[in-house]
Amino acid sequence: MRPLAIVDYGMGNLRSVAKAFERLGHAAEVTRDPERIASAPGVVLPGVGAFGACMANLTSLGLVEPVRHAIRSGRPFLGICLGMQLLFEESEEFGPVAGRPGAQSSAHGMERAPHGARGAGARRHR
Repeated sequence: MRPLAIVDYGMGNLRSVAKAFERLGHAAEVTRDPERIASAPGVVLPGVGAFGACMANLTSLGLVEPVRHAIRSGRPFLGICLGMQLLFEESEEFGPVAGRPGAQSSAHGMERAPHGARGAGARRHR
């Protein structure tokens, strides 16, 4: 069986994700190869960091279209943390940043609570 593709765009907890799949008995490989990502039986997009930086890395590495292709194909796709946020059309983190065009909604930032902390109760709705 071909391995799942764990997308390496220079950010993310790649080794932790790979080890988790290994522990579950699933073959998975960390890759930047657009062809492997586009043709993998399943794709995992892990994420740590800022939305804009991640989109910039995915774009500069030519990985946006292979990820879109994998999603549109209907094959299993797992976005972890920031990887899931990247499925939205845009993010307000550090200002409006374009994400996946054609998405139906946006990931909106959290307004700061009076004491400066962010919390689920401070979520802003449009």
